[in-house]
Amino acid sequence: TLTIPNAGYNAGTGDLRMIGTTDVVDSGASPRTLILASDDLNFSSGDNGADTTLTTTVNTLTASLTGAGDLTINETNALTLTNVDTSNGNIDVNAAGNISVVDVDDLNGGNLVSIDSASGAITDGGGASPLIFADSLQLLARTGIGSGNAIETQVANLAAEIENSGNLE
Repeated sequence: TLTIPNAGYNAGTGDLRMIGTTDVVDSGASPRTLILASDDLNFSSGDNGADTTLTTTVNTLTASLTGAGDLTINETNALTLTNVDTSNGNIDVNAAGNISVVDVDDLNGGNLVSIDSASGAITDGGGASPLIFADSLQLLARTGIGSGNAIETQVANLAAEIENSGNLE
């Protein structure tokens, strides 16, 4: 188990790698609510005990939970989801700005992926192959979802909403 300070880590404009084969926790009262800041964050946890929440200020994110918990990401700005997956849990991404999707995957199926851009768009950051794999997918954006470049998905159930302007593709 990798234990970090309750205040989290701030790598500034540097990259941050956090790998905990069994788990990644902080030393505070909410051990799976982690505060992390960097340019590029690579986070991997065995998620031994419960759900994990990452409160981030990053540009790009690679995150993986190999246990049975849910992953929640609360980003303070815009975000590129380079490779985000769970082995057996829901994925909930919330960002204040635009969200660019390269790869988001519910690896074993049967779970929900939710992506919410509070003041921006959700965009295609990858190629032509599916970027999001999930049983159920919820997309919510202020200014478009895949507008001008469709977001390829492989899902059984889809719910999408644009609150202000932009296209859904």
